[in-house]
Amino acid sequence: MSLESLAYKETTTHLPVMAAEVLEMLKVQPDGCYIDATAGGGGHSAVIGSALGRHGRLIAVDRDPDVNAKLRNRFAGQKPFAMQFVNDTFSHFAKLLAAEATANVDGILFDLGLSSDQLDNPARGFSFDTDGPLDMRMNQTQRKTARSILEQANVKELTAIFKNYGDEMRAARLARILVERRQQQPLTTTFALRDVIVSALKPKQPVQRIKTLARNFMALRIAVNDELQELSNSLEAAVTLLKPGGRLVLLSYHSGEDRLVKQFFRRESRDCLCPTTQLYCTCNHRARLSLLTKKPLKPTVEECQQNSRSRSACLRAATRTGA
Repeated sequence: MSLESLAYKETTTHLPVMAAEVLEMLKVQPDGCYIDATAGGGGHSAVIGSALGRHGRLIAVDRDPDVNAKLRNRFAGQKPFAMQFVNDTFSHFAKLLAAEATANVDGILFDLGLSSDQLDNPARGFSFDTDGPLDMRMNQTQRKTARSILEQANVKELTAIFKNYGDEMRAARLARILVERRQQQPLTTTFALRDVIVSALKPKQPVQRIKTLARNFMALRIAVNDELQELSNSLEAAVTLLKPGGRLVLLSYHSGEDRLVKQFFRRESRDCLCPTTQLYCTCNHRARLSLLTKKPLKPTVEECQQNSRSRSACLRAATRTGA
């Protein structure tokens, strides 16, 4: 089955971002073992699967139970390779694999952020385009929601969320107005939050309005799901699973995510982490990664026109060193 037919079969909303670049960076071997660490709608899993033979293995991981069920349905009866579906955070699953001494993976892909299915479902509360409950949980068994954060966090805490996760320059103003608003009436829906953000920050142009809403909704979603901490844990776990020569590929859509990945790659591609003023190395650190991308790859203009959700994508890749 061709890459195109697998990648786009049974989906019109989930287009895998930078599919060709992902496949090139992973260098998928027909009999290799690969992990799609954030499987989402399955677009990238299909791309990887298009290069696997009957002795290949693909592990699709996602912490959202709804996503996991859809993945099983999507790939039922059409995969010539061994496929495993895991409903868990990648960092936890990786620890289980490492404990079983199965750290022999040829490639791991992270496509960070949301899947189109999650974003387009009003009941999940991720989008400001449709009205729904202020949920934003990737795994709906957890207790913390967007609503609970907006009800309980103080001005300082909310300011940190919108500033650190959304790069919002007027985060303090937004936080203060949100706290004032909840004292009058609880915020329970995405449209209610949308209206407060627009009223508080007053974007002048339609494009500014969309960007303002997008970055602040994203900031709240990252806080709800502890996404940056999970990413940090997952990067460390991924390196331990890769065999020498194995490849780690990440797609990020947020400056905080890309900065975290960049810093991790930079640190793990160096033999010594001691201060430059220190004459002798005392850290005993050894490089575990070799960079494949010194600067992040970006989607083509054509892809951005076809899939607007790819516009902010940054792809970084590295290979595992060692004998």
